[in-house]
Amino acid sequence: MATVAPFVLFGFIHFYTDLVDPYSLFVTVGLTTVAWLVATFVTQPTDMQVLKNFYSRIQPEGFWQPVGVSAKKSQIPQLLGCWLLGIGLGYACLFCLGTLIFADWQGAMISGVVAVVCALGISRLLGSIDVI
Repeated sequence: MATVAPFVLFGFIHFYTDLVDPYSLFVTVGLTTVAWLVATFVTQPTDMQVLKNFYSRIQPEGFWQPVGVSAKKSQIPQLLGCWLLGIGLGYACLFCLGTLIFADWQGAMISGVVAVVCALGISRLLGSIDVI
């Protein structure tokens, strides 16, 4: 429902109304939200055994206490740290290359050190993450 609703709404708004961006986007998002909320509360909930089988195979993070409790520690902080360090690594490498092109050796050295520190941080955090 939530996958089909935006396409139908966009077509209707585009061809049958005078709404322009961003107002058409607001209407599309709002009505799509209403559509998936209606679909959520009108349809039958998933069988508890299906949820338990899913939880035992995947062991997702988040609020799963009614289905099963995992003894493993949350890895979200480490994953967020890797994400932020990865962003830092990408930008540091870009700035390092840019400063090297313009022969700014001091800027290249600073950006290079930041890139190495980010890479080492990622390596350390990945070592503490339990990957399946």
